[in-house]
Amino acid sequence: MSIYVLDELSIPPGRLQEVRSLIDEVYRPGAEARGLHLEQVCITPPVPLIDEPTTMVLWWSLEDFWSVKRKSTADPQVAAFWREVDEM
Repeated sequence: MSIYVLDELSIPPGRLQEVRSLIDEVYRPGAEARGLHLEQVCITPPVPLIDEPTTMVLWWSLEDFWSVKRKSTADPQVAAFWREVDEM
């Protein structure tokens, strides 16, 4: 049985591509190594607006919650990634 995790990000105008690149190049490889599998990425509105944030939802699946939790807690890159996103 799979467990699903949803990460919802509110991305400031003009930063969508930067966040997508950060996820693809920095976060996703580590997440997959920890046991997360990216199932889907949803973005709303579908066209970035100049004056409004974009919401991105990352839908992850995993099999072993406790293993992923332990690995995520022990990996300083996880906290560093979320700090960088929070600062945008």
